[in-house]
Amino acid sequence: MTQWPDQNPQFDDRINNPPGSALGEFTRLLLGLGLVTTVAALLLIAAAGRLSPLIPFAWEAQITRNLSFNEADPEALAALETLGRNLAAHAAMDEVIELHFHLLDSNTPNAFATLGGHVMVTRGLIREVESENGLAMVVGHEIAHIHHRDPIRQLGRGAVLSLVWALVTGGTGQTGLEQVLGTGGMLGMLRYSREMEREADALALDLLQAHYGHTNGADEFFLAMQNQLDREARVEFLQTHPLTEDRLTTIGAYGEQAGELQPLPEALARWAEKD
Repeated sequence: MTQWPDQNPQFDDRINNPPGSALGEFTRLLLGLGLVTTVAALLLIAAAGRLSPLIPFAWEAQITRNLSFNEADPEALAALETLGRNLAAHAAMDEVIELHFHLLDSNTPNAFATLGGHVMVTRGLIREVESENGLAMVVGHEIAHIHHRDPIRQLGRGAVLSLVWALVTGGTGQTGLEQVLGTGGMLGMLRYSREMEREADALALDLLQAHYGHTNGADEFFLAMQNQLDREARVEFLQTHPLTEDRLTTIGAYGEQAGELQPLPEALARWAEKD
């Protein structure tokens, strides 16, 4: 005969009610999820940086075919192209990579490289160098970014970051990806890591050594920025770069600095000083 209990059984209060506050449990869960998400994002971004260069350069050329610029004086642009191509000849670049050089009518001293092999140099930067050698260091630096496929590496990382953010927030990620893959996004991904910048500096010095037989003048632009009174312009260009002092030390330690400086091409100097 079954013996029924006289009252409902009393269960241990700790079942489904662990010690501690519910808020503390939620906080620990949230922190754990955040840690897992962060680690996963970092791993994916690192993988994207390594795998993105496998994307054919033809894809870069295709998506940047509609980029347009208000080009400068044809003679000045031709002088920049000649310098750039002479430097690139020493870089052993992949034959499929095409370089395109542009002069931008901006007084902010700047230069950058983006997808599709585009190298931009501003009027303000040319005003800050005293010789062709000084300009060649900057142009060689941007050529190095393209040689190393840094623009596509940064774009890949940005796309992965947009997808991870979409997963975390519950969005589709479409808007973020459209922004990254659009022209504005491509130009916005130009803030390379300091490691990339150091590698670009190293190759630029190699290009100057191969082209001129020395690296004299390579420090001109960095010295100008170090002495720049307009701190805002200085920070805009150098915010993600190694410290200027470190770059000058690297240049000084590269090798023999003695050598004849080449004058800045007349067409470039004339264009840079135009009002």
